[in-house]
Amino acid sequence: DCMRGDETENKKMGCTVNLLNFYKSELNKEEMYIRYIHKLCDMHLQADNYTEAAFTLLLYWELLQWDERPTKELLHYPAQSEWQRKEALGRKLVHYFGKGKVKLI
Repeated sequence: DCMRGDETENKKMGCTVNLLNFYKSELNKEEMYIRYIHKLCDMHLQADNYTEAAFTLLLYWELLQWDERPTKELLHYPAQSEWQRKEALGRKLVHYFGKGKVKLI
């Protein structure tokens, strides 16, 4: 049943959002917060929800600063300076927003 599949995906996304909010509010849980941002982003990409994927990834982009502070290797990101990671994420955001047909001013 097609509707049931969509309903299940929506529930999975809703649960992931709840986990995101939990990890965001807990001290020293930033790495788990970032992992769940990417998990939710991947769910949106699998459903071809590119705009939602971009807005989800934007949560991580907003955590990063434009400075030389090193970041550790995490998920598919190499160890790099914070500004380099933010710049790479920015390119990915533009790509996803473009695929989602969002016009950036």
